[in-house]
Amino acid sequence: MTFRESALRLIVPAFVLLWLVAGATPAIAQMKPDSFEFRGGGLVAGFGSNLRLDVIGGETGTTISFANDLGFTKTHTTYFFDGGWRITDRHRLYFSFVNATRDATKAGISQPITIAGTTFQVGANVQAFIDTSYFTIDYGFALVKNDKADVVATIGLSSYKVHTGVGLELQATTGGSVSRNLETDATSRTNYPVPGVQMQFLVHPHVKIVGDTRLIKATLNGITASSVDGRGGVEFPLSNHVGFGGAYYFNRVLQERSSARFAGKLIYSFHGPQFYGLVHF
Repeated sequence: MTFRESALRLIVPAFVLLWLVAGATPAIAQMKPDSFEFRGGGLVAGFGSNLRLDVIGGETGTTISFANDLGFTKTHTTYFFDGGWRITDRHRLYFSFVNATRDATKAGISQPITIAGTTFQVGANVQAFIDTSYFTIDYGFALVKNDKADVVATIGLSSYKVHTGVGLELQATTGGSVSRNLETDATSRTNYPVPGVQMQFLVHPHVKIVGDTRLIKATLNGITASSVDGRGGVEFPLSNHVGFGGAYYFNRVLQERSSARFAGKLIYSFHGPQFYGLVHF
């Protein structure tokens, strides 16, 4: 089954259920000042990752694809949570966190791969991992605020961490995860300011369309980075305090840097449907 088929099998029944619930529940009051909202759930993500690890101040490594060269699956299920504090009618505070832990074993690589000065020859059996976490916190000011629409300009900080490594398979893998202590190992944490926008539209007393996006492209402290992330979806409150929703999420990060723990280039993206519960009070 393809990623698209898997996603559709989850999305279609969910939205049918959401529509039925919408017709059976009473109208829900809008969030008031000094209120909090939290979301948490699962993300069925399709990944695309390319990496080059160099010798610090020296040899340039091979640009590799985690899926094509190292045998990683392109689809992975992970979790996320986010939330917001409506401080006043106009002032907001938001946060979000997404985490993904992935690894694979590749039997008989088809081309030589040089990573951080270490070359793995054709036919070698290698293990690899890439663990990422993405945390954001944003301040927002509502440009539009009425009973039907909420449009908020945001500015905040993103913190993106990647830990990756590749090594020879020393013994047959029978299950479990790959060791996080392999022959080559690199960790990068990048922090950068990101502007964006958050939107909510009440299209029906029971239906709220939600969306947000954030993006930046800049060179800061010798690190070249570009980042874009966002989501669009629909939420159905079940009462004044709980509800659930679904959305499509996307995230793409490109960074190139040379530091004591990471030298090279990383292009990392993931996108897919997310389903979640929400609590507000």
